[in-house]
Amino acid sequence: MEAPKPKIFNILTIDGGGIRGLYAAKALEQIERQYGPLINSFNLICGTSTGGLIALGLSLGLSAQQLANFYSKRGDKIFPRKHWLTRGYGFARQAFFNGYSSKKLRREVIAIFGEELTMSDCKVPTCIFSYNISKGEPIVFKSPHQHADYVRDGNLPIVDVAMATASAPTFFRNHHIDHDHLPDTLCTDGGVWCNNPSLAGLLEARTHFVGNGKPFDSIRVLSISTAPKPSGKQRKGGGLLRWKGDMMGAAIQGQSFFANRFLNNLNDNPESGVSYRRIAPKNLSIEQQKLLEMDLASPKALNQLARLGTDCGQHFVTQQAAWLSSVFQ
Repeated sequence: MEAPKPKIFNILTIDGGGIRGLYAAKALEQIERQYGPLINSFNLICGTSTGGLIALGLSLGLSAQQLANFYSKRGDKIFPRKHWLTRGYGFARQAFFNGYSSKKLRREVIAIFGEELTMSDCKVPTCIFSYNISKGEPIVFKSPHQHADYVRDGNLPIVDVAMATASAPTFFRNHHIDHDHLPDTLCTDGGVWCNNPSLAGLLEARTHFVGNGKPFDSIRVLSISTAPKPSGKQRKGGGLLRWKGDMMGAAIQGQSFFANRFLNNLNDNPESGVSYRRIAPKNLSIEQQKLLEMDLASPKALNQLARLGTDCGQHFVTQQAAWLSSVFQ
């Protein structure tokens, strides 16, 4: 008698990265063009910051193309292009206050999701990462899980979850939530601890879905980068005005590097039960590197991000056809 095929749990994770979410959305758009809606084949979708916005959109039934169009058309409303005369003031504003108005972010979040939806409206199990400043600890917002006894966040408004994950501390004010189990709670961007949520997604799967006595036997993870901003230049003598954002960026990139390294290590071990792939740009030109600034939403930068995401997505679809076919079978 032939042994039953192992049931594989598919996870999609999307990094944080501000306007660079356009890169991630365009890469995912290429996969959807080839294989159809992502929510039909992934058992869990995880996202942080801008990746959290994309994850929520996908889980609610929006296409990657719709989300990419949002970044292309509305990204400059959240992350406006700075005029050279105001850049000095911008450094000071970010050093001592927050860079941009949270009202603009909220307005654009409502434009995507409306104000009525809650986490219970997600069509696939979803994890969104933030940080609870009030308690000094990470927080994971979860949709009710079909195979797990988890309903805590079911009535939490999508707008609150989106604002909580995307309120980058050097860019926006912390988001205030006052809900049943989160009374008078301040949240900030999940990127402060989990900018690359692939490892956290793996933990969620292992805890609730995969393993002995659970519905699934092994795991596949597709991780989407947001074209991380190069940070090779040293800020010699820059002081607080120059270093505030760079220190945050260093912490974010360090976490992302570790998560990617850990998942690659599992991928290389046949006994781990984990198959891992990541879409990330390689060999960027000097011009591309200069444009990959977290809050730069000029037409030139947006076009570059869109092209880069499209190219990387198409390359991945070609090079990883067999792996993707197993996900979407």
